[in-house]
Amino acid sequence: MKKKIIFILLIFISLLIGSFSVSADLENCTSHHELGCYNGDSYWFDSCNNPEYVNQYCGPNQDCIDGECVNICGNDECEADKGETCSNCWADCPCEDYEKCEWGNCKTYCGNGKCDSGENCWDCRTDCPCGSNQKCNYPGVCNTYCGNGKCDSDENCQTCHDCSCESNENCKPSSPRADSRGCVNRCGNGIIDGGENCQNCPKDAGCSEGSHCYNGRCVECFKDSHCESRETPTGEFICASDFKNTLEKIIKAQGICQNNHCTGEKVETTKQASYCGDKFCQDGKCGCNEGYAACLKSGKCEKQSTLEDGQSCSCYFQCQSNYCNPTGKCVKAINTPLTVSKKTLKVGEMTQVTISADNSLDSDIPTKITLNTDSGVLMSGVIGGSDCSGNQCTGGQIIIPSKGRTSIIIDLTAQSHGEYTLTATITPTIENQQYPKEEKVEITIINPGDGICSEGETSQNACSDCGCPKGISIYEYVCKKNQSCKKSVEWYFYIILIAVIGLIALSIYSIPRAKTYYLKLSEERETKKTVKEKKGFEERKKIVNALYKISKKIKLDKPMPVEEVISKARLGNADPKLVHEEYIHLLDRMKKVDSLSGAEKKEARKNLEKIRKAQKFCTGCGSTLREGIKFCTKCGKTIKR
Repeated sequence: MKKKIIFILLIFISLLIGSFSVSADLENCTSHHELGCYNGDSYWFDSCNNPEYVNQYCGPNQDCIDGECVNICGNDECEADKGETCSNCWADCPCEDYEKCEWGNCKTYCGNGKCDSGENCWDCRTDCPCGSNQKCNYPGVCNTYCGNGKCDSDENCQTCHDCSCESNENCKPSSPRADSRGCVNRCGNGIIDGGENCQNCPKDAGCSEGSHCYNGRCVECFKDSHCESRETPTGEFICASDFKNTLEKIIKAQGICQNNHCTGEKVETTKQASYCGDKFCQDGKCGCNEGYAACLKSGKCEKQSTLEDGQSCSCYFQCQSNYCNPTGKCVKAINTPLTVSKKTLKVGEMTQVTISADNSLDSDIPTKITLNTDSGVLMSGVIGGSDCSGNQCTGGQIIIPSKGRTSIIIDLTAQSHGEYTLTATITPTIENQQYPKEEKVEITIINPGDGICSEGETSQNACSDCGCPKGISIYEYVCKKNQSCKKSVEWYFYIILIAVIGLIALSIYSIPRAKTYYLKLSEERETKKTVKEKKGFEERKKIVNALYKISKKIKLDKPMPVEEVISKARLGNADPKLVHEEYIHLLDRMKKVDSLSGAEKKEARKNLEKIRKAQKFCTGCGSTLREGIKFCTKCGKTIKR
């Protein structure tokens, strides 16, 4: 409570001090210093620029400017920023002749003689009438209609009879040859329609080269001049023996015309089709096929990069080594591998490119090297005295010593992610002949962390962009330092491991105790079983003795019920089930004895009397045992005498 009171007092004191300082500041300000504008009205301000009181209230058509109320309506300027509209200041904001003022806005209206925006033929027919061949359809669109005698732009020969075709025309609006009506002249459709022939429609039914149109039919000839010196091209082209010209195969015929056919000798020959020059002819056309180049020395197109060292050559490009020596053999003059120390870079990372040049000849080889790459890679270094910068290195000339090697190292800096090609053009000059060749190497630049799994990025070098693979079994993958996925064990594995170790320790400690407990429990069970068996044996023995004592009172022809037997034998506390079993056994014995005769019956009665005096029982289940048996019929236990 005391803290709250102290806190309130501190706030009160600070407010009091603040009010004193404000009043002190106000005492230093000069009143009625100048006029100014405040809330749209003219106010007096003190020298501290604090508003004091109103000098003049400005009217509805006025505004406060430099402390004075100035009229704003009537200055011939529609000042919308000051609230002027056609409603409150018509003098400054009048509407056009075709407009009227509604709630401060100039709006067009139907009947002003102008089809304004928002008006159409449906809601303002006087301003937006349709043409003479049109009618107005809802919601206000002027459409032409079929039957106005004019083939309109939205009609064709299939949709309206205004666009009907002529007798020599077909109605096919979808054809590229169709006119505005959708009609196509049959002649010129590339199909020989009915009635067309070479005479009335040569576009479709014209005769092939070497034939002539005669009475609407294509014939070989219809006068002798057609057969005197007639050449029929075959459309097959071959190369001339010098490979500088293409020749077309033709058939020449000489003779007379009989029955529209030329008779006489026909000879197959050729005529010049085109001149190829140094481009040479190959497969009947000027220019070499893909994989071939023009070889001036051999005078024909030769295959590129197929000959191995030691094979005969005419031009350098035939050799795999890109050099054909003066004796006409392919020789590996120089070997120029282009290597890069690291092909996958991150933005801002540097790598080195090495150009090695091995000279196998006995003379020095002056060589010019040029490097080019895309704009995402910057080069730096020196080649032949020329600096390399940017993405192009024109380089200079270097000398590869005889039987020696020269290496050039250029630094590359990755600028932006993407795939780039570094091309090295190596041009050695051997015996005043240049042998240019290109070497290329691919470089991939990645930018981990930009959220895009771009080309070259994987879970191992940019896991934040490409993600990590799913964990397997007890392992999971975690992105470490925005670089690669590291495999680690799942947290629950340690819990399982601790639990297993605990179980092992518990089992080591508890197995002996459990074994002891189990043995003790088994002994107790055996003891209880023995006591139970002994008790059952004693009870059964008691029941048998009691039954045999009253056996003389039992009549076989009318045995007394078990309840009566229990009463007479005084077995009220005995198990009724055991009493019933032994009673049945007793009746069986008595019936067996009664069925005998003479001495046997007398002997049986004597034995029965003995049984009454000394009855034997099964020690397993307590059942009465018969004389001479080896197994108890009740529980199957072996009987030992």
